[in-house]
Amino acid sequence: MRTRTLLAILAVLFPLILPQSAFGQDGTRASRIDSVFSRFDNTRSPGCVVGVVRSGQAVFAAGYGMANLELGIPLGPKSVLRTGSVSKQFTATVIALLAQESVLSLDDPVQRWVPEIPEYGAPVTIRHLIHHTSGIRDYLVL
Repeated sequence: MRTRTLLAILAVLFPLILPQSAFGQDGTRASRIDSVFSRFDNTRSPGCVVGVVRSGQAVFAAGYGMANLELGIPLGPKSVLRTGSVSKQFTATVIALLAQESVLSLDDPVQRWVPEIPEYGAPVTIRHLIHHTSGIRDYLVL
């Protein structure tokens, strides 16, 4: 479980710690990113998927290691992984920073930023989501 947690944290923090010059389309930059994750790229342990988005465009995507050890399924750039609870603190931190910079308000209706979320009668705010008080049911049990 420690390996999975480390990989999840590394995948989230990776774009923050890698120099901006490492992002791009050419092979040199891709190989620099690959070198960071090379130790996870084997058939003996769970791996990770890395995606880098700049200005709304994917500039890098790759999978390293295995999605399923028992079945021998490798990870690829289009593999879908559940992030689970690992991402909550990072999401809340980014939202707090955006609120501090007055980019958004914690009291904004969530539909202002994610219009795909349906109206539920009473307004659901970003604050409700951060504090888990929105009343929206967990999608996994629906």
